[in-house]
Amino acid sequence: MDDGQDEAGTERAGGHAEHLRRQRVIIDRVVEVFARHPQVLGAALTGSYASGRPDAFSDIDLGCFLRDEARTGQQAVADAVAAVAPTLHYGTYYGIHALYLFEDGVRFDLSFGGPERLPHWQLPRSTILYDPDGALAEGFGRTASPEPAEHPPDFAGNPAGFVTWYLWMFRQAYAWKKRGAQGGIRGFDKFRIAAESLATVRNHLVPMRLWTLGERDYLARIDPAFAGRLAQTYPHLELDELLRCARLLLAEFEAVTPAYCERAGIDYPREKVAALKRILEEFDALD
Repeated sequence: MDDGQDEAGTERAGGHAEHLRRQRVIIDRVVEVFARHPQVLGAALTGSYASGRPDAFSDIDLGCFLRDEARTGQQAVADAVAAVAPTLHYGTYYGIHALYLFEDGVRFDLSFGGPERLPHWQLPRSTILYDPDGALAEGFGRTASPEPAEHPPDFAGNPAGFVTWYLWMFRQAYAWKKRGAQGGIRGFDKFRIAAESLATVRNHLVPMRLWTLGERDYLARIDPAFAGRLAQTYPHLELDELLRCARLLLAEFEAVTPAYCERAGIDYPREKVAALKRILEEFDALD
C-alpha cells in the first residue's frame, strides 16, 4: 500500500498516512461529542477500522448506542457530530443512520440504536470506541454467535413469488437487450435498462445467498467462489456482453436457488425455470 511518502521519506499531501491522520482527528472529535452528551451509552467501530486495515479509502463506520429504546437525544448527537468539521454532505436516513462527508475527504457513517441492540451488534468484528460505564463490553460479551443474515426482500413474505420474480426479471432483461440491438434512438436506453435489470437480479442474489448460508459477512469471505463468478457479470452496454452476463446470472440463479428454497421450505420451480430457458432460446433466434 502507498504510505503517502516519497523516496526521501517526506509525507506527500493527500497520501494514505495523511488521510489516516485526518480520519483519526475526526474520530477523536466525535468521541468528545459523545462525552458531552450523557445520553450516549457507548459507541463501537466496525468495518476496516475494527479489522485494523484502514487506509485513505476507508469509511469510518460507527455504531452509537443511546440509553433508551426511544433513542432520546439522537438528533442532537447527530447534529453535534456534523459540527466537528466543515462538511460537504450531512444527512439522516431511515431514522437511524447519519451520513457525513467532511471537506477533508473523511466519510463518516453513524448508526444509532438503543441498549437492546447491543447483543445483536456486528460481532465479533467490532472495536469498542467509547464505553464510559462498561455497558458495551458487558452487552457484547453476551453474544457469541455471528450476526445472522437478513432475509432478502421477498414481497410481503412470499418466498415462492420471490423466486419466480427472478424469471420475470430475466425475461425483461433479455427483451430489453434484443430491443436495444434493433438500434435507433431507443437503443441506448434499452441497453441501459437491460443492464439495470441484471444489476437488480445480482443485488438480490447476494442477500439471498447470505441468508441461505446463515451469516452476514462479506460475500467473498462467506462464499468466495460465488463472489468470483458474480464479478464476471458486469457488462458493457453492447448486445453480446449483455447476453453473456444474463446467461451467467441465470446459471448462478440455478446454482444457488435450490438451497434457498430448501431453507425457505418451498419447492424449487424446476419446470418453470426450464420454460423460461426455452423462451430465452427462442429470443436468441430473433432479431
